[in-house]
Amino acid sequence: MKTFATLMRRITVVAMASLAGSAPALSATFVYVSNAEDGDIGVYRMLDSGELQPGARVKAANVVMPMTVSPDRRFLYAASRSKPYLVHVYSIDSGTGALTKLSDSPLAESFPYISLDKSGRYLFGASYGGHVISVNAVGADGRVAAEPLQIRLRPHAGERRDLPVQLRREDRQAQLEHTIGLHDEGDDGPAPLHHVQRQQVSVCTERAAGDGDDVLDRRQDRAADRSELGDGPADR
Repeated sequence: MKTFATLMRRITVVAMASLAGSAPALSATFVYVSNAEDGDIGVYRMLDSGELQPGARVKAANVVMPMTVSPDRRFLYAASRSKPYLVHVYSIDSGTGALTKLSDSPLAESFPYISLDKSGRYLFGASYGGHVISVNAVGADGRVAAEPLQIRLRPHAGERRDLPVQLRREDRQAQLEHTIGLHDEGDDGPAPLHHVQRQQVSVCTERAAGDGDDVLDRRQDRAADRSELGDGPADR
């Protein structure tokens, strides 16, 4: 059996499910680690000291990598990047954090990123190399529908219309015009991370809490060849 240090060197993705105010269904904080090389998911309990207490390792598939946890902390989703491309769904035991396999569903591509919307009813996947962004419905039982609701096969995903991106250091999103790329230059200011395609985006930021939703508009100063972000009202 591999040592913990060896295991840590092989970590691909870590997902956390915690009581922490937003997950009353769980009695502790659990950490889930996808091990791409071994094709399984490690389950750990995080102690008050911050130490990780190893638990069971659950079989997934070859090259299991991205993971996400449902907003209600009842389900964990893990995508395998080897063929056949699948999303593996597990239920989370609220007392022990143990994972129980529920189902496997096909995915459109080898996705390095997957995420759920705030309702937990839609699973998003994005593949840079495959030029694919897909949306799969998720049932009340946590299972993912086999057929995607939406799939885009055009290259250069950064040039799509109405493409929101998440900004580093701020829990905010920006809605970009399709003619503007995804890269912001700067020292340590906001920079794009992962993206999900939607018709529009309306986000409530901590700064704007109580004032309603707002959307970040992107404006480009072509003369200075730079871009800047400004606040704008949400298109309700």
